[in-house]
Amino acid sequence: MINSREQSLPVLCRALSFLRVFKGFVLREHIQFIFRGRVVRLKGFSPVRSLLDWLREENRATGTKEGCNEGDCGACTVVLVRLERGELVHRPVNSCITFLGMLDGAELLTVEDLAEGDTLHPIQQAMVDHHGSQCGFCTPGIVMSLFALGKEQGAIDRNRINEQLAGNLCRCTGYRPIVDAAMASLGGQQSDHFDQRVEARKSALAELDDQSGATVSAADGFFAAPRSMDALLTLIALHPDATLVAGATDVGLWITKQFRPVKKLIWLGRVDALKSIRLETGKLMIGGGVTHEAALPHLSALSPDLGELGRRFGSRQVRAQGTIGGNIANGSPIGDWAPAFIALGTEVSLVAANFIPPPCGEGGPDPGLDSGAGAGGGCADLDEDSSATPSRPGFAGPPSPQGGGMSTRRLPLESFFIAYGQQDRAPDEIVSAITIPALKPDEHFRCLKISKRFDEDISALMGAFRLTLDTGVISAARVAFGGMAATPWRALKTEAALVGIVLSNRKSWNLAAAMLAEDFQPIDDMRASATYRRETAKALLIKALMEIAGDSATRLRSPVLQAPDIREHTHA
Repeated sequence: MINSREQSLPVLCRALSFLRVFKGFVLREHIQFIFRGRVVRLKGFSPVRSLLDWLREENRATGTKEGCNEGDCGACTVVLVRLERGELVHRPVNSCITFLGMLDGAELLTVEDLAEGDTLHPIQQAMVDHHGSQCGFCTPGIVMSLFALGKEQGAIDRNRINEQLAGNLCRCTGYRPIVDAAMASLGGQQSDHFDQRVEARKSALAELDDQSGATVSAADGFFAAPRSMDALLTLIALHPDATLVAGATDVGLWITKQFRPVKKLIWLGRVDALKSIRLETGKLMIGGGVTHEAALPHLSALSPDLGELGRRFGSRQVRAQGTIGGNIANGSPIGDWAPAFIALGTEVSLVAANFIPPPCGEGGPDPGLDSGAGAGGGCADLDEDSSATPSRPGFAGPPSPQGGGMSTRRLPLESFFIAYGQQDRAPDEIVSAITIPALKPDEHFRCLKISKRFDEDISALMGAFRLTLDTGVISAARVAFGGMAATPWRALKTEAALVGIVLSNRKSWNLAAAMLAEDFQPIDDMRASATYRRETAKALLIKALMEIAGDSATRLRSPVLQAPDIREHTHA
């Protein structure tokens, strides 16, 4: 099943030129994945072609619906299956904001694939039996989310089902019969025909993994999926104007809602070096390519508040694809993680290639994929020893042991955010990791999110607080907010006012909270008024102080999620 759309000769020449630049890196000229039992190889597609459009328009797989087209309603949910550490991992994703190239190396399952002949899948049959569908528009996405849940480990109860369905909106049926159907079909962990073919499916995915990346040339640009850090950083150095994408939970909306003309897309999702999670010397290091879902147990182990914040971050579909590094690099003033990480004293690591290639078209031929440029050789000769080239100014660290040559710099996370939409990141840098200090016995942390919906909603306000206590006296404080300024920001004057306060002296709390007006001048927008933000920020600080002083917590607290052993553990 190969896309036979022909490319023009100039585009083919540019693609071959691009491959010559990457001598030493194995790059296919197509993506490859498994769909309905067959290997699909595609090339020549637009870099921003969505999986949803490919399914509906080219395959007539119209069971997958288009609803919001921004990753909120879940009507377009499909399941991507990958082989990880020898096991099949099923993830629900929003196909409307998943780029087609992001299927590389996966098995794709849609609602049409669940039934076995004329026999409905147990989840589908339960939806019928329990009257879990009325208009039916949202039903395929709900079924696929529940199917993915059924492939996870552990007992399934109503709470897990409700959490799984937070990213699937139903306007007419109501959730009780849907949850009843899920309990009936998943409560006993019934097997299905997918379970019966597990070993064959594992073998198929293992055979598909040729350890090579992919670069797909099209008339309007290219889609690249490198596998190594060297290949990724070289790509970025040669094409600093390319758009970097990890989970596409934000970039996808650039296309579907803002109609931005993105022509060059570099996907970070197959670079295993970005997916490491390690705990060493009292610090948790999370790679920039680690998804929210993978990071969640480890963050919850640091603090139950981080676990609850992560559970309310988007939906299961968003957490399955979106990454920690992408959330930080996005730089949103209302991003949930940044204020919490700032309050904890997090550092961000940035990495770039340790060489500067000649500008394309200046003293060297075109790199191969610039629209309208002539074919020829590349902008840089990668056969040369890149470690012999001068290091980039402002970077510390030797070239990478892999031989490609890379330099890393680290800075406090609060210094990374410069202004609205502006971060301290060069065009050829990526967020490679964040490092979060573990809490010490005398340190206490709280983070609180305010949003119009409890689940799957953007923050109107997010406050995070880390206090150090010395015999009942606050000896140090870090306070950060999202939604109060153009960037996530520390409340430095409030921190100074908190230091020295006797925690049991509650009258002094209001004096410290009043200093928030000196730190922030929030704005009015569709999510909240400036007055609401200002007063609620004070209330959040008081609430955090009350809890740290010993008052009972609210339902915003969740039990600590079970965290696996993460010492030298890699999510690949």
